[in-house]
Amino acid sequence: MQNLLNLFTDVAGFFKDEPLVAWISVATILVLIGILFVICLKTKENGFDTKRLAYAGICIAASFALSFVKFKFIPSGSITVASLVPVLLYAYFFGTASGLLVGVIHGLLQFIESAWLYNWTTFLLDYPIAFASIAMMGVAKKFIKKELPALTVGVLLAYLCRFLAHLISGFIFFGGGIIETSIPHSNMFLYSFLYQISYVGPDMIIALVVVITLSATKTVSTLERLINKTKTA
Repeated sequence: MQNLLNLFTDVAGFFKDEPLVAWISVATILVLIGILFVICLKTKENGFDTKRLAYAGICIAASFALSFVKFKFIPSGSITVASLVPVLLYAYFFGTASGLLVGVIHGLLQFIESAWLYNWTTFLLDYPIAFASIAMMGVAKKFIKKELPALTVGVLLAYLCRFLAHLISGFIFFGGGIIETSIPHSNMFLYSFLYQISYVGPDMIIALVVVITLSATKTVSTLERLINKTKTA
C-alpha cells in the first residue's frame, strides 16, 4: 500500500506543466471545431437529424458540467458524480454511431478541461479512444431487447473498454521508466492496473447505480418515448 501511495505522489508532479500540453490543447480545440463543422455539413447535405444533434449538445453539456463535480485524489483520474450517464443514455437512445461521435467529443472536452498526457499515444488512449467506449451502450441495446439488462450490460461494457484504454496508456507511461520510486519497474502492468481501477471502478459503480435507478423509476422509458415522439414530429 505504501508503494502505491508513493507511486501516486510521484506521478502527481510529472509532466503537468509541459508546453506540449498547451500545443495539444490547441490542436484538440481545432479537432473539436472540425468535428462540429463536419456535422453541420452532414446536416445540410444528407438530412442529418437536427433534433438528434440538439439532444447530443444537451447530453454533452450535462456530462461536461457533471464532470466538474469530482473527487480527485490522483492526477490523471477522478471519481465523478455519474458524469457519463447523460452521454451513455444518449448512446442508448440514438445508437452506436451517434454514441461514438458524442463519446469522442466528450473525451476531447475532458482533455481541454483537465489536460494530462505523456505522449501522443497516451493522449489518444486516455481521451478520444477511452470515451468513445460510450458507443457500447448502443451495441448492448441492439443485441439485448429488455431495458434493464441492456442498460446494465451497456454500462459495464463501456467502462470495461474505457478501463482497457487507460490501462494500456498507463502501461506505456510506467514503461517509460521515468517514475522515480522504490517500486521495481518490472511490475508496471500491475501499477497501471491498480492506478486505473482506483478511480474507474468507483466511477462505474456510481454510474451503474444511477442508471439502474433511472430504469427502475421508469425515467429511461419515459425519456425514450419523448425522444421517439420528437423524432417523428
